[in-house]
Amino acid sequence: MASKVPKACTLKKWSAEFKWLEIRNNHMYCRICTKWEKKLASCRNYSNVFITNDSNNWQRNAINEHNISAMHSDANDHENQETFGDYFENKWSLKYRMTIL
Repeated sequence: MASKVPKACTLKKWSAEFKWLEIRNNHMYCRICTKWEKKLASCRNYSNVFITNDSNNWQRNAINEHNISAMHSDANDHENQETFGDYFENKWSLKYRMTIL
């Protein structure tokens, strides 16, 4: 669903809130999902919207839906694993979570 491009101040606010959001040529892309696309292709709810099939649905709920999607969450996990390595693995392990409760 194509909709009207929001004002520049709205786009700036969205970009600040959603660090993964890239706006190019009046379309929206997810920087993280684009980076990890090959690993996400096997995701149960894979969608190439915000990756190669750019989004021109200029509604905040479209951005929110992508932000909370399982695919985006998986991409964030890959990004965190690359950035933090074993620390990320250990931080989220069941053993670690049990010790902080």
